[in-house]
Amino acid sequence: MIKRKRRIVFVLTGIAALVLAETQVLAGTTRVEPHMEHRAVVKLLNAAQPGDTVLFSKGIYSGAYRLENLHGAVNRPVVIRGAGPEQTTIDG
Repeated sequence: MIKRKRRIVFVLTGIAALVLAETQVLAGTTRVEPHMEHRAVVKLLNAAQPGDTVLFSKGIYSGAYRLENLHGAVNRPVVIRGAGPEQTTIDG
């Protein structure tokens, strides 16, 4: 009886892992580099879909980045993140 319960828990854990993995596959991470043109970065930001992450690499980014019609969804936000404190600066 205990072994059967363990198998059921193992199977359910496996199914949950597959569902989470598929969600991760559908969501994307877009990297932004300091050498990229301002217009290209704005396009990448505004193209982000629910669940996506836009990751600004280490560096200084000059200019104003206007976000238009950018929307996440319940439990699937659009994440805009830098490389870390004092590593990424957006000076706009």
